[in-house]
Amino acid sequence: MSAGRPDALAMLLASAEAALRDKVIPASAGEARFAGLMAASAIGMAAREISLSRTLDKANADVAELAPEPSPFPDPLIALTHLIREGLMDGQEEAYLRLLRLAVTRTAVTRPKLLTSGERAMAGLNGVLP
Repeated sequence: MSAGRPDALAMLLASAEAALRDKVIPASAGEARFAGLMAASAIGMAAREISLSRTLDKANADVAELAPEPSPFPDPLIALTHLIREGLMDGQEEAYLRLLRLAVTRTAVTRPKLLTSGERAMAGLNGVLP
């Protein structure tokens, strides 16, 4: 499958997850059931990561823009964590919103059912997630 076909890959993974959840897991017990649940969860996360890759990239880039240049830290999030911990980002509403959008988007990959409709809307995820 081509790297240029993320939608097709995400659909393939979603189909595999559905087959596990609908056919394999209900017919399994014990360790096999647990392994099926873990595999289905991992496949679902991978599918969502692919589907949300552009949104995740944008959220990461928006947060990275907040980091000071040059920075003694190798990662923009580490630099921001330091600034936040030192109170140097207090009162910066735009920084808060960018970090919140990133957190919501990452949660959409790992645990989308935890998100409220307002959080989905704020992060631009309406119509993207089931």
